[in-house]
Amino acid sequence: MYHPDCLCVLPASSAVQYLYVSEGKSWAEAQSYCRDKYTDLATIYTSDDIQHATEAIGSGQVRVWIGLYKNWGWSSSSGQDSLIYKNWDSNEPDSSNATKVCTAMKTNGKWISNDCNQIQPFICYSVTLLDPAGAKIIAQCKLSP
Repeated sequence: MYHPDCLCVLPASSAVQYLYVSEGKSWAEAQSYCRDKYTDLATIYTSDDIQHATEAIGSGQVRVWIGLYKNWGWSSSSGQDSLIYKNWDSNEPDSSNATKVCTAMKTNGKWISNDCNQIQPFICYSVTLLDPAGAKIIAQCKLSP
């Protein structure tokens, strides 16, 4: 059951799933798609999240959009304060290029800044809240536009 006012804080009784979408889109198009069909573009808070997200990609894809953008805040939260865990590749983010304000993740899990208009695949995530026994779905989180 979808709950429109669900705040996507991840309690112990939740399940996060990362979903690879092979269709190429700009960062903004990918964000809209993820928010429409799932929760949002992938948000990465830990090294475990990196592992799960890279597993969703599989092999062969060079880079995919994730939900980090502009002043390096997550799409699913309120800006820069949300960026605690960082996994930037060497010499990233590229602050010398003003058009590279969106983030892509490489198959090794490293992040690179990228032009938001570039067309590439992406990773969405979905949060499902479970009852305390972990057996039944209470609500699926979806961010308000």
